[in-house]
Amino acid sequence: MVNLVWYLYCKKLGRTLLISNRTEWVPTEVIRSYRSLSNVEEAFKYMKNRDYLRWQPAFHWTDQKVEVHTFYCVLALLLATLARKVAVESGLDILLPALLDDLSAIKEVALLYKTDS
Repeated sequence: MVNLVWYLYCKKLGRTLLISNRTEWVPTEVIRSYRSLSNVEEAFKYMKNRDYLRWQPAFHWTDQKVEVHTFYCVLALLLATLARKVAVESGLDILLPALLDDLSAIKEVALLYKTDS
């Protein structure tokens, strides 16, 4: 979604100049895509969390195993984010680390299956 070439921060003026290679976009779309970068940065922050969803350590020696490890980490982030989305839609406004703390405290799970009778 975001395809910005770069952005320049002018310290003296306190302004941010956005330069995009998307000539078909109107300025509001460029601004919206720039502001959505915080979502990506937040995802990387969660992947650096020492308790959950951590990328490191990756003790793998082949490229294929590193790719699989990367897939597992991104999949875990996706599932955790989906669990948070369900919690927020249910009326529980909670941040992802707090949700993962609560879920890690669960020691027993009961699976209930609907019968066809």
